[in-house]
Amino acid sequence: MEAKRYLSKDNIGAMFGVSGATVGKWLTRYADTDHPTPEPAAWIGDTPGWTDANAWKAWKLALPGRGAGGGPLPLGRAREEYRTALAAARAEHPNDKSEWHHEVRALKRIASAYNVDADGLNALSVNIMEANPGKPNEECNVIAVATVIRSARGKKPAS
Repeated sequence: MEAKRYLSKDNIGAMFGVSGATVGKWLTRYADTDHPTPEPAAWIGDTPGWTDANAWKAWKLALPGRGAGGGPLPLGRAREEYRTALAAARAEHPNDKSEWHHEVRALKRIASAYNVDADGLNALSVNIMEANPGKPNEECNVIAVATVIRSARGKKPAS
């Protein structure tokens, strides 16, 4: 039987180009905030371990920028970009009747444009959907896209 593998603070840090010690600081700094780090899946003594790298990617994407919470979400711009990407995904795959597939393709297109991790953006959208079960999928996707746009403030998306 193969042992279950967990991500350490060093593994998480390597995903973001920081040290495991920095991840340890994030655990403490964000513990009692509106933006806590993902919960460990296991503890070995005092050492946490995680199984979901995408949860960390989503957390990092949603991390507010410097200053007062990173500023407001640019929802209008995000809605426009999301709808444009969704229309392009539908046009590229006209025979695919799965709206979910089109939504995922739209998020991948936006992730590529902003040079962010597509799995992280998708996980962020899913987290928003789970936290807001009555909110339409499109609005949850728009909020996730707006979060990416805000975090990429000052950078132009790739053409």
